[in-house]
Amino acid sequence: MRFQVLRVLDYSRFSRHLLSTAGDDGSVHIWDTTGRRPKVSCLKQHSAPTTGICFSPSSDKIIVTVGLDKKLYMFDSGTKKPSYCMPFEAPFSSLAYCDDGNLLAAGTNNGRVVFYDVRGKPQPFTVLRAYSSSEVRYLICQE
Repeated sequence: MRFQVLRVLDYSRFSRHLLSTAGDDGSVHIWDTTGRRPKVSCLKQHSAPTTGICFSPSSDKIIVTVGLDKKLYMFDSGTKKPSYCMPFEAPFSSLAYCDDGNLLAAGTNNGRVVFYDVRGKPQPFTVLRAYSSSEVRYLICQE
């Protein structure tokens, strides 16, 4: 048996028994914590370690992930396929949804925070240089 490093996890705000996890192998899993097996698995979603994962604050079916492969994925757990893949020029290091469910903030390993509006196809609408060259490890996004 080969073990993987678990890097990130997030609980659903709607269903307290739903947990999403991701790790170094790039796979994303959604767990029903009342059972012992993943409810949904997207194997090798990222081609590098996954560094951020969030359930949407407006739906427990929508999950967003970011990784060191410089990609942001938004997917619907019902279809088990990515809805969107948004590449960026730097590896992502963290992720946070704003409480309104419309805005995402994604930190990079070179000190930037990229803001996305997820109504429709997620597009970056601004990039903030938070640090000169340090990794943005944790984000909290609130209105």
